[in-house]
Amino acid sequence: MASTSNKARKFGTPLFCAAWASADSTDASVAHGISYAICGGGGGDSSSGLRNTLVLARYDADSRELSEPLDTLFTDDDTACAMAMHPNRKEFICSFPATERHNGKLRLLRLTGGKNLRLENVERELKPLQDLGEQRTVKFSADGKLFAVGGQDGHLKVLKWPSLEVVLDRSDAHRSIKDLDFSLDGSFLAATDDVGPSRIWDLKTASPAAALPLNKAGFCCFSRDGARPCLYVTSAEDFKGYITTWNTKWKKVGSRKLANEPISALTISPDGKLLAIGSSEGEVFILSASKLSVLQRIKRAHMVFVTALDFSPDNRALLSVSGDSSARVTPCQTPQGWRTVVILWIILIALLLALILSRRGSLEFFPSASTHSSEHDMI
Repeated sequence: MASTSNKARKFGTPLFCAAWASADSTDASVAHGISYAICGGGGGDSSSGLRNTLVLARYDADSRELSEPLDTLFTDDDTACAMAMHPNRKEFICSFPATERHNGKLRLLRLTGGKNLRLENVERELKPLQDLGEQRTVKFSADGKLFAVGGQDGHLKVLKWPSLEVVLDRSDAHRSIKDLDFSLDGSFLAATDDVGPSRIWDLKTASPAAALPLNKAGFCCFSRDGARPCLYVTSAEDFKGYITTWNTKWKKVGSRKLANEPISALTISPDGKLLAIGSSEGEVFILSASKLSVLQRIKRAHMVFVTALDFSPDNRALLSVSGDSSARVTPCQTPQGWRTVVILWIILIALLLALILSRRGSLEFFPSASTHSSEHDMI
């Protein structure tokens, strides 16, 4: 299904990361279709004229629009390039690339406040995460008990959260880490490499479990529903966007071309039923995770490449951001939703048929009665 809706919000600076956040459960707005999104980006050095910021916006499910910023946190000369939201949807970690002042750093932040929500830095020193260099990707496990970072230089580090106890620390894990994702139970970590081979890491033994025969891999995510464990990995062949599927024996079991240009972002819904990809041309696709079939295709969702995607906690909406400074939310039309529509149509048709048949029966009955009456009058 194609859509060209243009309900995108411009935030005035290139956006590179985004995630859904949650207000306090006591906030009555949550019950009225109100959600919150955090987007980060900027123009790097202040000489670019583009401010480096994290912005908080409200999403109204009725209007299907993002608000103007409710709060803006300026990050000086540091541009947020990656974001990992904790499952509590309040705390998150941002990665900032190297500048003249530092070699890349991580920062812990949180959403706070009741009616007046705001973003703030958490004053906590993350010693095991200092001086790691530029981190291209950051990720929490599904239960929030593990945290992983993957560096531009191939350094891979996994820690327990919030204790920061080191689980795995390999400076030579990869040549350059592109993306990371934990398996649903937190036993394995997939790490893709866009220069060398990608690997699966066994976190119980802190050692490689397998190497995927896939050079120049893109993004990755594990399945989430628990019914059919697998790993999805994006790749580019002849500048086309593909998703390959791997089973838990780390054998390739499927591949499908989904875009006519490289895939620039990937995510999976919390319930594991939907995948989403963004393309280098600004298109967004929502897919069935089980069949890799396209459920929705949003043409011209953004003017340029999609940089980040995130499904809402209730699986009903997809947040996407782009280097063109825009953020938008796309309501999801799930396979279950389509089945419901089909069932409703069947019920409606059955009711119409029943009504037609009942009226036909009535028409056949009354003329017969009228004929008998006429015959009686003649006698």
